[in-house]
Amino acid sequence: MRANLDDPRRIPYLLVWKDERHGGEVKEAVRLLHYVACGKEASDCVELKRTDESTTVLRIVWRALPSNRGRALFLLCPYCNAPRRHVYGWE
Repeated sequence: MRANLDDPRRIPYLLVWKDERHGGEVKEAVRLLHYVACGKEASDCVELKRTDESTTVLRIVWRALPSNRGRALFLLCPYCNAPRRHVYGWE
């Protein structure tokens, strides 16, 4: 996902999850769009739009890495507001 967020073209991406145990059946597909939200606190966000037109917006948080002065990407969970490294689809 980080490569999608770092793309200077700022285009939406299609992400597809397949079930390889059942012949590669598509289980979920989302459109990922990276943007900076306006308002009091300009925050880095990613919008995930599903095929049923439902939308989830997740804030992006960057954390400094202790060893090499790099940074790690985290997504804030919309339910518990905790930073997470991954998002998961659910049924």
